[in-house]
Amino acid sequence: MKDQEKTKEQLISDLEELRQENHEFKQAKEALESIELMLQNSQRIGRIGSFEMDLKTREVKWSDQLFDLFSLERTKGPIDYEKVLALIHPDDREKATKISSEAAKEGKSYKLEHRVIHPDDGQVLNLSIIGNVIRNEKKETIKIAGTVQDITERKRVEETQRLQNEITANMFEGVYLIRTSDMVIVYTNPKFAEMFGYGPYEMIGQPVSIVNAPQDLTPEETVKAIVSEIEKGGGHWQGEVENIKKDGTFFWCHASVSVFDHPEHGEVLVSVHTDITERKRSEESLRKSEEQLRQAQKLESIGRLSGGIAHDFNNLLTTIIGYSELISLEEDLNDTTKEGVREIKNSAERAAALTQQLLAFSRKQVLKPQVIDLNRLITKLGRMLKRLIGEDIDLTTKLDSKLGHIKADPGQVEQVIMNLVVNARDAMPEGGTLTIETQGLYLDESYHQQHPEVTPGYYVLLAVSDTGHGMDEETRKHIFEPFFTTKEVGKGTGFGLSTVYGIVKQSGGYIYVYSEPDHGTTFKIYLPHLTGTKKQQESLTGKRDPMGGAETILLVEDEESLRKMAGRILEGYGYSVIEATDGMDALKIITKGDRLKIDLLVTDVVMPEMGGKELADKLTAEYPRLSVLYISGYTDNAIAHHGVLDEGVSLLQKPFSPQSLAEKVRGVLDNR
Repeated sequence: MKDQEKTKEQLISDLEELRQENHEFKQAKEALESIELMLQNSQRIGRIGSFEMDLKTREVKWSDQLFDLFSLERTKGPIDYEKVLALIHPDDREKATKISSEAAKEGKSYKLEHRVIHPDDGQVLNLSIIGNVIRNEKKETIKIAGTVQDITERKRVEETQRLQNEITANMFEGVYLIRTSDMVIVYTNPKFAEMFGYGPYEMIGQPVSIVNAPQDLTPEETVKAIVSEIEKGGGHWQGEVENIKKDGTFFWCHASVSVFDHPEHGEVLVSVHTDITERKRSEESLRKSEEQLRQAQKLESIGRLSGGIAHDFNNLLTTIIGYSELISLEEDLNDTTKEGVREIKNSAERAAALTQQLLAFSRKQVLKPQVIDLNRLITKLGRMLKRLIGEDIDLTTKLDSKLGHIKADPGQVEQVIMNLVVNARDAMPEGGTLTIETQGLYLDESYHQQHPEVTPGYYVLLAVSDTGHGMDEETRKHIFEPFFTTKEVGKGTGFGLSTVYGIVKQSGGYIYVYSEPDHGTTFKIYLPHLTGTKKQQESLTGKRDPMGGAETILLVEDEESLRKMAGRILEGYGYSVIEATDGMDALKIITKGDRLKIDLLVTDVVMPEMGGKELADKLTAEYPRLSVLYISGYTDNAIAHHGVLDEGVSLLQKPFSPQSLAEKVRGVLDNR
């Protein structure tokens, strides 16, 4: 009885254990089914299928995913390997069979990618295959099993990215992407990194602030403003932006910017940058060149006008000065009349000084160039300059000990220095420092690009600097114009700097001014360096007492009052004077009657019908021993070139006094 009860209890226990095992089995089965379902879903989503190939029968079993991949009807039985092989792209079949055969022979797993042709529409797909060998108890490979994944989309993305990288890598422009959510750079092509002085990947992950030059807006605000403009303007923005390189230098780029959704980074800003620094420099250089050209043309026009006015004015002044001096020699004049005549002469002489400044500006005065040691000339002027500027201004000189020589008119160079020093003094009413510097230097091609009018070569620099109140840009534009002055009425004529300009230009040099309000002014003058000379030449000519004579003078002048006045003066010194109104009139007088004996031709240079030089050439052919004295208010290409008097030519500049006319005539006659 007890054994029966024990057996019954055992059976109940065994049944309970079986029931528990059955429950666990069902749970395991359900879990397995769930895992299988998850695996199938994963394979479906990832387009992954599995296969098994019997190496002996050459039959292949496919999972459902592979049937779906090729849109084929599912079969329970195996598929012939030849049908599978027919799906592989013809160009990839040999590679695929070779790799799988070698893997089976060596008993190793393998991985390969190849293309297949979809049997439905002929579309080319890319597959990734992982194969594993299955062996029997004899270690012989009997099957190959593995997975197949459709990687067509991934390959397309990779190829697109490869092409994009290849294109952007070889682009002349720089390309970069900014993630707008945090303003971080997520991509740069090699050109962009090189443009900014960084390594290929050094900028990625960095904030956009490493790119943009400092300005009113922060880099982040700038990007947001551009995004806003893009949203308003149809998806695109372009403009010029200033950037900063890794080494801190600034440069300009043209940027073309768009916004799009990136699959990895979300909304990104795509910017194509083109370095336009050289273009901006060229534009700025062109702008300066055009401005300089306009200024030069304006000054040239003013110069031509000034020269013409000075020429006519000189004729009038010569007559006024001459007659006032002749009248003052009369013995029966009372004191009041003498005083009046003296004032007339003084006023005319002041006016003559103004015309000389006009001629200097218009580069129509006659220069007497000599070889000059500029350092010696400045040193010689030193004491006079100190008296001129006063005690409250410190005069400093910095003279280049190896300075070369120049060829210029010493008197004119002195006038340039004096005018600049006076201007500097007036700019420092409360005192300051005046510095005069000299330096020998070479102006190269880069300087020529900034100042196109300058010919590259060796120059001697004369710089005059002050610590005065300086000038603004508008004032600097006009300082070389005649009658322009910043001084109070009655304190300046406006001729000082225009005279300096004319002298420098006529001497073959260049002048520039650098100034800022409250930061002083520097004038820089570049005069051509003279090579091949060691010795300074100085003029030792002195005045001589006027002397009369009995020679015959042919006086040719188209201005009647001036001609009559000059004739009266010369006759007063005992000369025989024959007057003619112009060159043609002079030839008629000479050819009338008997052949006249003429000792000296005194002629104006510029006259109607026939000029003085042409007349002189004709007469000297008839009278080989004939001396010629030209009188003129300004230089003319007939007797001077670039303001330098031709060799052997004698000239008396208008306006002249009776005494200077007599001295010059006597000197020319004595030097025959």
